[in-house]
Amino acid sequence: MGINVKLRRVPFSNKKYFLRVTIVRRITDITREMDLIVHTLSSYPDADVNLKMDVGIEDCLHIEFEYNKSRYHLQDVIVGKIYFVLVRIKIKHMEITIIKSETVGSGPNAAKETDPVAKFEIMDGAPVRGEFNAMFITYLLSTLLIGESIPIRLFLAGHDLAPTMRDVSKKFSVRYLLNLVLVDEEDRRYFKQQEVTLWRKADKPIRKTLEPATMDGTANSIEDTAKTNTAGDHENGRGVTADDEQ
Repeated sequence: MGINVKLRRVPFSNKKYFLRVTIVRRITDITREMDLIVHTLSSYPDADVNLKMDVGIEDCLHIEFEYNKSRYHLQDVIVGKIYFVLVRIKIKHMEITIIKSETVGSGPNAAKETDPVAKFEIMDGAPVRGEFNAMFITYLLSTLLIGESIPIRLFLAGHDLAPTMRDVSKKFSVRYLLNLVLVDEEDRRYFKQQEVTLWRKADKPIRKTLEPATMDGTANSIEDTAKTNTAGDHENGRGVTADDEQ
């Protein structure tokens, strides 16, 4: 069985920790292995601030989006809103994707891999349908959407996420990005990315709280103890004498 093994952080995608037990016999050895999951609990972050960004094209599109904070624990909920300031194009699809970016190594030899781990659909299909000309639809969209907002609630608990890690031992990093994507009727894509920090929330310790003793409670406890001792003496056939009282 291996000992003195340095276990650090959350295991990376190509790392594996396991416990191996070997029984040495004359003929063949018996070996069993059990996988281990190793992680380090993060500390609670300081007070956070809202994230505000915008995406758009000059004189055609201007959309602002806001998130309630920039750091979330792995069981948290991302709360935000999308505001339509200027809309002169036909939007048919909108989504938010959580992208995990992993980097191994450093310098020119660093290898980077990007993988979408969660996708949330905000709008699918054109908001207006019918036999209207393009100019009227564009005008109608700009009239309906300007000043409107779409609330966002993204639940992180149901997804396979790990904490953000930056330059761990100068070997690897894990970052997360919120990617807002808009697609118009001509399949042109507009997107904006914002990095967020994920951290692992420690379980709250279970502690038994002791109620402060009061004068009444203390007196009752002493009285109950005296009654118990007296009852025990009577059961043993021994009465309370004057010497005992003294």
